Amino acid sequence: MAKKTTLPNVIVKLTDETRSNLLCSAIEGGSNYWYLLGEDADKIIESVTPRDKETPYVTRMWEAIKAGKEIPIRDAEDENTILGKISLVSICEGEQLMLDKQPRHFADILGENDDATTGDVWFQYAVMKDLVYG
Repeated sequence: MAKKTTLPNVIVKLTDETRSNLLCSAIEGGSNYWYLLGEDADKIIESVTPRDKETPYVTRMWEAIKAGKEIPIRDAEDENTILGKISLVSICEGEQLMLDKQPRHFADILGENDDATTGDVWFQYAVMKDLVYG
């Protein structure tokens, strides 16, 4: 039986589409300088949505996250170091921290004025619970 995930209460809950777009901004550009997805992440993602030629990696990654998976995020400079894991729980926790500590970036999300930098900040809070890089 699948474990039920209890998500933390947050003041503002972003939509799946917004979260998917932020993940895409981070994975495909904003965060490339600090993160690495290893074979362990690939296996977790493929356990939910098998690799095919038509579905983008970030779409499959988001599907795995929505399915309750935790995906390890590694350090780009030392692939043996896991910086954290991204999951629905970590995303909710990270969004609350981002709202509290980086309200300007969070306002960009709400105002649909987000970019690769916003995605990077969102991803760092979701993975590491802090703005570590940049």
